[in-house]
Amino acid sequence: MKTGVVWLFSLIALFPARLPAGDHSLTEPQVDQSTEPLVVLTPSRLPQPLDESASAVTVIDRAMIEASGARRLVDVLRLVPGFAVGIKINSLPTAAYHGLNDEYARRTLLLINGQRIFQYARGVITWNNLPVPLENVERIEIIRGPDAAAYGSNALQAVINIQTGSPSEYKGASTRLTGGTAGIHDAFLRYGGRLGNLDYMVSASSTGEDGYEDVYDTRRNNVFSFIGEIPLASGEIQLQAGFARGQNQLQHPEPVVQAPSREFPETNHYQTLRWRHALDPDTEWTATLSHNLFTYRDRGFTNDRIIPGVILNFDYTIDEERYEADIQYFRRFSEQLRSVLSVGYYHEMVYSPYYFNTENTLDNTVSWIGGHVEYRLNSAWIFNFGSLLEHSSLTDSWLWLPRASAHYHLDDRQTLRLSYATGSRQPTL
Repeated sequence: MKTGVVWLFSLIALFPARLPAGDHSLTEPQVDQSTEPLVVLTPSRLPQPLDESASAVTVIDRAMIEASGARRLVDVLRLVPGFAVGIKINSLPTAAYHGLNDEYARRTLLLINGQRIFQYARGVITWNNLPVPLENVERIEIIRGPDAAAYGSNALQAVINIQTGSPSEYKGASTRLTGGTAGIHDAFLRYGGRLGNLDYMVSASSTGEDGYEDVYDTRRNNVFSFIGEIPLASGEIQLQAGFARGQNQLQHPEPVVQAPSREFPETNHYQTLRWRHALDPDTEWTATLSHNLFTYRDRGFTNDRIIPGVILNFDYTIDEERYEADIQYFRRFSEQLRSVLSVGYYHEMVYSPYYFNTENTLDNTVSWIGGHVEYRLNSAWIFNFGSLLEHSSLTDSWLWLPRASAHYHLDDRQTLRLSYATGSRQPTL
C-alpha cells in the first residue's frame, strides 16, 4: 500500500472577525466556552446536558477534528468508541458500530444538521462523497446505539449528526491547500458575508488521492456548500444546500465474478429550508422542507463466461430522490417538565433498470409521529420518555418504537443512567 507525506498550507480568516452565537433557542445547542456541561441535541431533539441524554453519545468538536489530521469524515469516526472503519478499496470506505455492518450501512443513519443523507434503496452511505466539506464541520454527535424513538426505524444501530457552524461565524475568507505524495492534492475555499438581512457562507473544496499501489482506485471529490440565515422578529429562516461530485476508479483485487477495472462518477446533493418561530420564551415551532438527490453512474461490465453462450450485463446505475417534510413543536411547561412533538413524512423514488430488473420507478412513503418528554424530579433525578409511531408503504404496517431512561446524579461529576430503547429497520427497496 502506498504511504506518503502531506504538506499543508492554510490561510485562515483574511478578515478575522468571528461573531458570537445568536440568540439562544429551545432547539439548538450553543457552543459553550465555559465550564457548563456539554449540551447535545441529537438524542431526543431537545437540548440536554450530555449526562442527562437518553442515549450514549460521543461528541467530536472542531478542535478534535483538526488534531486528528483526518481528510475525510469516515476517518474521524475512528475516534468513536466501538466504531470500526475499513477501506475495501479507496473509493469504498465503510464504517460500522461494533462491526455489525458490511460495505453497506443499512443500520446507521447519517444526518447533516438534522437532515437525512442516506440512500435507503441500497442502504448506502457514500462516505467519500458527502455534500459537506470536513472544514465546515464544527461538531459531530454520534449516538452509539438505537435512536428509533427520535428518527425512525433506520436509526437502528447508530446515528451520526454532522453539524456545521452558523454563517455569521464565518465572516471573511479562509482557504487551505494540501499537497503530498500518493497523489494527494486538496483545496478548500470559504467566504462568509452579509447581503441585506441574509447572513451567508459559501465554500468549495476538492480532495483526492491515488489510493492503493498497483490498484486502479484513484478518486477525486468536489464539494460545494451554502448556508444562509435570515433573522426574524421571533425566529429565523435557515437555508442549506450542498453538492458533491465524485470521480472514482474501481478495481476489485479479488473479484467473485471476473470484472474489468472501470471509472464512474457519482453525485450527491441536498437542499433544506427551515423556519423557526418562537411564540414566547417557552414555546417554539419548527417546520422543515428538504430534498436529496443521488446518482450513481457505474455502468458496470458484461461477462460471457459464467453461463456459456449467454452474455450477462452487470449495470449498477441508480437514481434516487427523496422529498421530506416535518413539523416540530417544543414546549417548556416548567423548570421540571419539557417536551417535543414531531410529525414527519418522506417520499423516496428509485430508478435502476438493471439493479432492480424493472423499467418502473420504485417508490416508498414513510410517515411518522413521535415525541419526547423530560421530567426533572429534583436536582438528582431526571427521567426521559419517548416513542415514535411509523408507517411504511413497503410493509403497509405500523411500528411502535419506545424508549425510556432514568438518571441519578451522584454528584456534579458522576451520573448513573439506566435506559431502555428499541430499534427496528424497514426493508430497503
